[in-house]
Amino acid sequence: MHIYFLAAAAILLAAILWYRQAFGTSEKTPPPPPEEHAEQRLRRILAGDSGVVSGMADAIRTLESVMAHPELGGPGFLMIQFPPSDSGHAVITAQYPNIREDLYRRIVRQELDGGDLIAAGVPAALLSLNPSFETESGGIVLLSVQVGGIPAAFAESLRSRRERSIALGVLTEALAAKLPQLSIRIFGADILLSPDRAATSIDG
Repeated sequence: MHIYFLAAAAILLAAILWYRQAFGTSEKTPPPPPEEHAEQRLRRILAGDSGVVSGMADAIRTLESVMAHPELGGPGFLMIQFPPSDSGHAVITAQYPNIREDLYRRIVRQELDGGDLIAAGVPAALLSLNPSFETESGGIVLLSVQVGGIPAAFAESLRSRRERSIALGVLTEALAAKLPQLSIRIFGADILLSPDRAATSIDG
């Protein structure tokens, strides 16, 4: 009888050891979800190449200066888009009503001489970004520039249906740290930027 009891105890102990080895213990920390792995990886990529975020922020500030111009600008918003064929660069567009319609008329008449634009108040820094000008009905001006240099690994995530929203979130977070005067949020597959009224009222 004593021998049977020892044998049963040995079998039970072996079963406990096998279970712990196969399934671990409750104290073991579960691995982070795949989304967290991707977010950390994309943060590291941007941190290792901060120039792309700074370049976007500088372009956005330049577009803001045109929108704030008393004759060329007007209240509006900005949009960052990533062409699906080439996510190595971003297209940043300012959309706003031209207050006195001077710039709007120049676009319609195709009178966009660089020297005349600078004389009218368009910053030279903007012309160095090869801007494109378009118009919509109602005096709406679309002013777009391209910013390149997006790291290949980050661009790959922008093309990925599974990781795109994660990449956009990481980029939005990085831009918000440099552009506190703007409200920045994901808008579908793009990033929407608009004046932060709370920040403006505090500064004013």
